[in-house]
Amino acid sequence: MKIFRGDLQYPLMRKNFQNIGCSKSGIDIISSKLQNHTIFFENISLAKALVLKQEMLVSGGDAALSESAIKGDSKKQDIYLTGSKRVFKRVATRLSEQGSWLNEERKVLENLLYSTTQKMLFKVKERKFMSDKTYIMGILNITPDSFSDGGKYDNLESALVKAMELEEQGADIIDIGGESSRPGAKEVSLEEEIQRVIPLIKKIREESKIPISIDTYKPEVARQAMEAGADIINYIKGYSIDSKMLDVVEEHECPFVLMHMRGTPENMQQKTDYNALMGDMISEITPVYDKLVDLLGNPGKIIIDPGIGFGKTVEDNWKIIKELQTLKVMGSPVLLGASRKSFIGKTFSIDNIHERDIITSFISQFAIQSGVNFIRVHNVELHKKLIETMIYMGVCDDRV
Repeated sequence: MKIFRGDLQYPLMRKNFQNIGCSKSGIDIISSKLQNHTIFFENISLAKALVLKQEMLVSGGDAALSESAIKGDSKKQDIYLTGSKRVFKRVATRLSEQGSWLNEERKVLENLLYSTTQKMLFKVKERKFMSDKTYIMGILNITPDSFSDGGKYDNLESALVKAMELEEQGADIIDIGGESSRPGAKEVSLEEEIQRVIPLIKKIREESKIPISIDTYKPEVARQAMEAGADIINYIKGYSIDSKMLDVVEEHECPFVLMHMRGTPENMQQKTDYNALMGDMISEITPVYDKLVDLLGNPGKIIIDPGIGFGKTVEDNWKIIKELQTLKVMGSPVLLGASRKSFIGKTFSIDNIHERDIITSFISQFAIQSGVNFIRVHNVELHKKLIETMIYMGVCDDRV
């Protein structure tokens, strides 16, 4: 028996599935469903393997078996089970109801649950961020042209009031952006972006120790932001990275949000021709991801953002949300930023930006249950209540 954690690489698992005799279509299906933990049982009876497969499917996980097992041709089988802690908890309970013949397998699952404790991803300003929790990143755009709140917080006083409001409402991180990245947005000058964000970061740091992320792709903005008191870099151009930006990351050893986007905000919607969406996304950010792993030495500090709305069609965005767990195979935390975006408006004919908050909260609930570690949202108060409700109902007590 072997237990593989969430930091296992996707290509290796595909090779493992091939080695036990899975069909190609079976490998494609199970690979798209890889979750936080994968357990390998070797040479167990066909009857046990089939029961485990069924119980995993019923409980929200999945299992990989050989073609011969599906046909019932062999007496002994190797099997991979993949699921979250919640899934394995459900399966262990269900196995206990089937008599003693599955005791050995049940104990393996129970040992996994016992031994898998929360792991710290990183710590900033004495605040620990854990792998088994979901955190709220409150959006603060101090730009005249952002799609949701452009122009509302483009002076220092109103922006500071909003920042303190986000913290009071329950934000774990405040994400500050000085340049719009909406589709078609034009690039602003380095000087303008610095003038917008640096004074605000300094003011927030005078008032609060709340973690701050700086939403920028410019190395000099990132450097000055970190020196002013920011803690995290939120980087949208995940297909490439400037060596100067790597220098900033190395100097400050800071957590880094790596977002997938093709092209620039101005032309990204012309680059939506994916062959296999999730696989293409992972492949396209992997070169930058590998550089960051080498630099930081800790995959927990690299936060993967699939880039909802960035070079994606409406259908692509919904597919990403449905398959968020696929991103966990990279072994790093995942961030989802779907708040109030146009794909929601197009799907449900909601033109009013603020009326998209309810749909956003439904998406966030699904994301939390899928194991996402960070949700980037405009309406922090609503999402804080969502999380509190989910805890109260016992829906996600091992996530938040």
